[in-house]
Amino acid sequence: MIITSISTAEVRVVLRVYFLVILALTGFFVRRVLHGRNKLRILGGSSILATRALNSLDGLDLLLAPLKLRALPSGAFGFSFLLFLFVLGKAADLLTSYLVVNRLIQSRCSFGQGLVFDDGTNLPLPPFNGRPFQVVQNAQLLAVNNSCPYGLYKKLNTDSSFCPENRDILGSWNCNIVNDQTPQSWPSGTNSSDIARSMNQKGLIYDNGYVEQTQWSSGFVNHLVIWSTSATLDSDGSLWSVKAAVETTYKSEDDIQLTPLTCSVSASGAEQTIRGMASGTALKEWVPTFQGLMYNGFNTTAIQDVQDALAILLNTMTMISGGNNYLLAEPGPGQDKTQGCLASAAYVPTVIVVIFLAVAGLGITAFVAWCITSIRLFRSPSELEALPLSAEEWATFAAREYLSTANNNHSVVVAPVETFELKSFSVGFSQPNIGRLGMFQRRQGNLLNQ
Repeated sequence: MIITSISTAEVRVVLRVYFLVILALTGFFVRRVLHGRNKLRILGGSSILATRALNSLDGLDLLLAPLKLRALPSGAFGFSFLLFLFVLGKAADLLTSYLVVNRLIQSRCSFGQGLVFDDGTNLPLPPFNGRPFQVVQNAQLLAVNNSCPYGLYKKLNTDSSFCPENRDILGSWNCNIVNDQTPQSWPSGTNSSDIARSMNQKGLIYDNGYVEQTQWSSGFVNHLVIWSTSATLDSDGSLWSVKAAVETTYKSEDDIQLTPLTCSVSASGAEQTIRGMASGTALKEWVPTFQGLMYNGFNTTAIQDVQDALAILLNTMTMISGGNNYLLAEPGPGQDKTQGCLASAAYVPTVIVVIFLAVAGLGITAFVAWCITSIRLFRSPSELEALPLSAEEWATFAAREYLSTANNNHSVVVAPVETFELKSFSVGFSQPNIGRLGMFQRRQGNLLNQ
């Protein structure tokens, strides 16, 4: 179960208070049902063991009572049920603290300001060195980090919880490694122009290609990247695609190996922007950025997900063009003013829901049983009210028994009674007909008034 209306901490508090109150009320009603059952048994002419009348014990007192009494207080059923309520209360409290956790769920957040894509915008040459580049690039990385797709977004901003849904995405550039080609290899020291020409002849690079590499003072060159556009002219109005290659080796003693890639776009809502871009000049200006994103710094191999990194970069280039390189835009009239995001919610697992319902069921059952017992005892003799339940009632009962014994036996010394001997005592009427409620000790089958 997911709860979004209140925080996770508040959900825990509500559940813990619920379990505390309902289980306390359930215990209250159960003790009175057991107490009423004892009254009904006495009313029927029987007596009950004194230990069965100990229905007010709870917690550790309930756990330790059998060791002291050498019998089960409240009887086997009563003891088991009260012990179950005690354990259930502790378990529910601990499980609530441990299992009710915070989770991030898909939601909608207010957008405010940011980059808003407009396919009618005409910015043929998107700049690569402004803050919009950083924001657009990071928005896609945040989305991926939040387990959401990268792509060409209708709008974006700096919200770290950004998680676009399908309605937020126009489409995306898609790049793939050319699987039918083994990594292209050339001897170390081969000129990059020769490599680009060779790849072009093999159909792995378009005619309009651009190269970037790292030149060391020793003359050694590594981190070679090449990318090219299918457009024959800078802005020929075509839905251009990209072919690229990334060097995967970097040591001077290694052969130069390049992984070929091909990229195409699928975004009907961004085609006008893409057709209007000066793809040749844009790729030429952006090629250093392309190279920098393919490696983890000097003298490192290429990153593992070059195809995704290249697609994200092309998406960034396109969105800056369609968003007019402007980060303070707001959605126009009639446009969606929200964006997909991740929102915190309280996750309540099934086991807590089951315990919640079970506690409610126990509470209702105990209340109904108490009502039935109370109805059956509605016209019972008032003498039955002397049957003790709580600790103070037991103290009053003991004092009354003491005074009764003292008044009737002024010279008799009363032998002390150990706790474990309480199981040999019974509680009932002192006469066959209803009389004073008293405690009796069983001795050889006889009931002797103490």
